[in-house]
Amino acid sequence: MGIEYIFFDDALRDRFVRFVSAQSIACHTRQDAMEGFVVELPDEPDDAVMDAIEAQYQALMNEQMLMAESKEGWVNRRVAS
Repeated sequence: MGIEYIFFDDALRDRFVRFVSAQSIACHTRQDAMEGFVVELPDEPDDAVMDAIEAQYQALMNEQMLMAESKEGWVNRRVAS
C-alpha cells in the first residue's frame, strides 16, 4: 500500500492529481468506502517532492475546511482538544 490522501470534493481532488502528475509522480484515484475520494501514490517520492506534495495537500485541506464550514449541514459540531 502506498501513501493515501482523502478528499471530499472532486474539484480539489482533481487539482491535487494535476499537481502530483506535474511532479512526474503516478497516482491512482478511487471512491472511498465511506465517503469522498482517495488519491494513492504507490511509492514515496524523494524528500523535496514529498514536502511539496504535503504542502499542496495541506493547502487543499484548508480550502476543503472553508468549503465545509460554508455549506449548511456539513459542519454540525465543533470539537476542541
